[in-house]
Amino acid sequence: MHPTAGRHVQRTLVPTISIAILFAIAGVGFWNDILLFPKFAQFFSIDLSQVLWIQALYSLGYILAALPSALFHRKFGYKIGMIFALGLVSIGPFLIYPAIAQHGVTFFLLAVVLVGIGWSTLETSLNPLVVEMGRPETAVRRINFLQAFFPVGLVIGFICGRWFYPSDMHLSLNVLAEAAARPYVIVGLIVLFIAFLVERVEFPARSGIRSGGIADVGNELRNLLASPAIKYGMAATFGCIALQSTLQGATYQYVMKEYAGYTDQIAQNMVFTNLVVFGVGRFAGAALMGRIESNRLFQWALGFCVVLTLGALAIGGTAGLVCLVATNLCMGIGYPTVLGTTLKDLRSEANVAAGLLVTASGVAGLVIPLAMNFVIAAANVRIAILMALPCFPILYFYTRYILQVHSKEQSASSAA
Repeated sequence: MHPTAGRHVQRTLVPTISIAILFAIAGVGFWNDILLFPKFAQFFSIDLSQVLWIQALYSLGYILAALPSALFHRKFGYKIGMIFALGLVSIGPFLIYPAIAQHGVTFFLLAVVLVGIGWSTLETSLNPLVVEMGRPETAVRRINFLQAFFPVGLVIGFICGRWFYPSDMHLSLNVLAEAAARPYVIVGLIVLFIAFLVERVEFPARSGIRSGGIADVGNELRNLLASPAIKYGMAATFGCIALQSTLQGATYQYVMKEYAGYTDQIAQNMVFTNLVVFGVGRFAGAALMGRIESNRLFQWALGFCVVLTLGALAIGGTAGLVCLVATNLCMGIGYPTVLGTTLKDLRSEANVAAGLLVTASGVAGLVIPLAMNFVIAAANVRIAILMALPCFPILYFYTRYILQVHSKEQSASSAA
């Protein structure tokens, strides 16, 4: 190994490990937030429709925080942004204890909003930082690999949720506070400890600069929104999250509707299988990107995902369920591939562009679950799966556009 390359590896190894841990922590937190809503719905006597609106409140905080956090990173740097985000996330769990002990739904709603804002701020800092930590030509593969630790966190969160939270939430206040709220306080302390560790890590220089003001943000936003790459990237980001939300969200209902004798436990196990397959797909995709161009691989994955989705719709039963779970192998690389492709050549504009992409993902996270639950209630789960079909042409035309741009760039480079 060249000495310069060796020094570069040493400088980036600890930051890379730290970012992988942060993605995993985000996965743990995200899954436990999903688990939290229906559990506390029983405790606060909240019906299903109100639970959906609480989930929407979380997504709304995610959306509204994306661009402001991008401006925060622009002014103070990614590292301080990460510490600030972890601080916000830690407050949410601390509010859960008084929410339960005092039966105060206001504390609970505030915790939901703060956690949504915190995760949005963290993601808006992590994505462009990962892209900028190495060569642009390896950015897409790098972000796919590090984002693969997010589903690792989802799996850990699922297991921890089974361990931490009692299945019967109809307990006395004191017992419930100890059984459900205390673990959240521990989570808050862990997040604060991680924030302390992040402060000690020496990230690449870009993570700490305090460059640029916000005076020219309006012009920058207009330029970004006028760029075809950004517009395609935002549409594709929405499409990726919408596709994941539709197919992954349908799994539980698919099991319960297609198999009359199956229990909630079996359906939850299939959800767990979803998470594992999704993580395997993301790691496998990152590995294959060493041999196959990332957006070409994404295009092939979309083709397989279309076939599997149609199989889940047409076949039904066990074979249909296998097809539905297998779509996770194909979806894993979508979101990070769009992020990496869109951000890798933007340099100083990457943080604001990341805010736009996270906003698009938050909109999908807000709209699709509400629409899914409405369609399932009004019709059935197979009709709800049909909502995935419009995502495929959006993502196909995105990959086609990117591959055409790459082809033109290579032709121009060869001609020069």
